[in-house]
Amino acid sequence: MQCQRCQQRPANVHIVQVNNGVKREEHVCQQCAAQMGLAAIGSLGQSNPLEKIFPNLFTPEAAPETDRACPHCGYSCQELRESGRLGCGDCYQYFSGEVQPVLQRIHNSLHHQGKIPRRLGGTLGRKRQLDDLRNQLARCVLDERFEEAARLRDQIREMEKRGE
Repeated sequence: MQCQRCQQRPANVHIVQVNNGVKREEHVCQQCAAQMGLAAIGSLGQSNPLEKIFPNLFTPEAAPETDRACPHCGYSCQELRESGRLGCGDCYQYFSGEVQPVLQRIHNSLHHQGKIPRRLGGTLGRKRQLDDLRNQLARCVLDERFEEAARLRDQIREMEKRGE
């Protein structure tokens, strides 16, 4: 397949863009991809591929003056910046100053809400659903969406009545 831009070289870079649910695909050569500011797989020129997706993920100005290392596994802050990975579970706590802003920016939260085990699904699932409804209710009241707030209030009362 020929490059869709220059029509001269073989296309070896496949670009997929999704904007507002509309998918656009383009096949270009490496030279045209470089002109577009893109790089082909394997030639990113960076040690961390996440830097291409999130260019300000680990900003150099946020880097500490001295390179610290996790006391449990010895993983350094420099290694964290280069790989985008942590060495052990204790690294989350030790590097919290560097990791938390990144997690907040990416996930919009610092709290993980994983799957609920089936054996606990009834009570834990109901509790989580009630918490979500209460949070929605608080947002509706702050935004002065009182009709929706009343609906949520009634839904919470009904769930609490069924749970007791």
